[in-house]
Amino acid sequence: MKVFRFVQLKYQIFFSCVLVAVLPLLLTSFFQVRIFDLSLKRQALAAGNVQSREAVELFDGLLSDCVLACQSLDQSAATILIDSKNDDTIQELYMSLYTAASSLRTDAVFSIYDVGGMLRFTTDSQVAAPALSRFDGLLKSLIGTERKVYYYTPPYSGDGENESRFQAAYPIENAGGMRTGILVLDFSEESLENLFRGFYGTGSALILRDAQGNPVYSSNRNLSYEEQKELLLAAQEEGGRGEFAGNSEYAYLQTDGAEGYSIVRRISTPISLSSASQMRELSLVMSLLCLVLCLFIAMALSRRISRPIKRLLDGMRQVRKGDLEVQVPVESQDELGELTGAFNRMATDLKRYVDERVEQQKALSAARLKLYQTQLNPHFLYNTLDTIKWSAKIHQLPEVAVMAENLAGILRQALSSREFVTLKEELETIDSYMAIQKARLPEGFQYEAEVPDSLMSALVPKMLLQPLVENAVLHGVEHDGNGYICIFAAQEGTDLKISVFDDGRGMPPEVVRWINSPSPEKRDGHLGLYNLISILKIHYGEGYGLKARSGDGEGTTITITLPMEEKHV
Repeated sequence: MKVFRFVQLKYQIFFSCVLVAVLPLLLTSFFQVRIFDLSLKRQALAAGNVQSREAVELFDGLLSDCVLACQSLDQSAATILIDSKNDDTIQELYMSLYTAASSLRTDAVFSIYDVGGMLRFTTDSQVAAPALSRFDGLLKSLIGTERKVYYYTPPYSGDGENESRFQAAYPIENAGGMRTGILVLDFSEESLENLFRGFYGTGSALILRDAQGNPVYSSNRNLSYEEQKELLLAAQEEGGRGEFAGNSEYAYLQTDGAEGYSIVRRISTPISLSSASQMRELSLVMSLLCLVLCLFIAMALSRRISRPIKRLLDGMRQVRKGDLEVQVPVESQDELGELTGAFNRMATDLKRYVDERVEQQKALSAARLKLYQTQLNPHFLYNTLDTIKWSAKIHQLPEVAVMAENLAGILRQALSSREFVTLKEELETIDSYMAIQKARLPEGFQYEAEVPDSLMSALVPKMLLQPLVENAVLHGVEHDGNGYICIFAAQEGTDLKISVFDDGRGMPPEVVRWINSPSPEKRDGHLGLYNLISILKIHYGEGYGLKARSGDGEGTTITITLPMEEKHV
């Protein structure tokens, strides 16, 4: 569907709906009549095959009946030709003739002729006088032949239904083996009609053909004898394969039987060519009407789908321009309605998120400014500068230069534009800070950092530890001039924990509870800790911050928890 790549969505939907509806419709219209016609033809051919086989079996059974009838009359016919004046014999013969006739599958006329061709006995009541010349050829053909039943097709004369159309002849011999006459069974067109009735359907013609290819019987009485021969010739040309060739209206079936006889069936098309043409025209008209209906439905569907999507697209463009208050009307409760509602909720959530981020950034900037202001409070700067001054006057030692250098390093780190530094850099800043504090408190105290080398590359906010160390000096060491301060760090899963410990007099319980509360409020005297907690929660979320542990005789431990992030070199 690359053709639709640069087409608007509503036209893509429109053309897609039209194609989906029209293509199957056209294919159905094109093949419907054809498939229906082929199906009917197959059914007609199948039924014709079945009926032809049954007709052949019926005719073969008739031939078998003729043999049995002739054999049953053999002795009676020979006797009557010798003694034709005995009334009892004549009566017995007629009884045998009628009994044999009733055993056949259809009506037949039994006739007995002597060797001179004279009709001696017959079951045909309409015969007024013997017909001698009619059987001359038949009698001559039986001279010197094997003694069995022979089948003939008399020449067609057009005398009507009672004309003999099929004959069975049987030579009569006396006890000494001499031919004394002939037994003839005549089957008229009406007899064959009664035999084959029910074995041909409407629109088909059944023809019984003899071994010489001559028509014996036709189920279609409207066909003349010449038309029957033309039908047999057409069947011979088609080969009797049972197919409707091309635009032909007929198919031919040939089923062979006994004694060279066969059944030839001509089957007409179930639907005439004119009817099939009318059905195709009707299908075309219906297809056009359905096409018009599909066009209207496709237009309505494309508008219904594309209009909400276009409104969503316009809303997204407004959001991209910065208008986060845009809301698209919800017109339905389907998937498009749910999509529109989701967009409206997304725009609302995005506006709330942006507002919260702005407020967080403002709070972070304010907390950072306050932290910078409180990290180096005036008391510390005053004491440091006073110490530098008196050391320079009294001792005149290089210690003054070292203190000034440490103070410069602390100020440099505090005023740096970087928000995050490595833990190693943070500890270097604390070392500078502790060097100044040791010079300011000459009574002496101990300080050390127990941090594994593997954690030195961890990233932390700058000046993170200075408020905690300063708190440890002011409340744990400065009171009596000596003590112990230790910084240690460890990794627990994906978190980094940094603790500052002092062995001083400890914190009041209310301060410990304030530090450990989920959301500490601003508290006078602990502005540095409050700003530090605020920065940690803004950077890392509510799950991170400070935890304090303090007690009499145990000192104070404040632990910072933040995600473990390393600086990649």
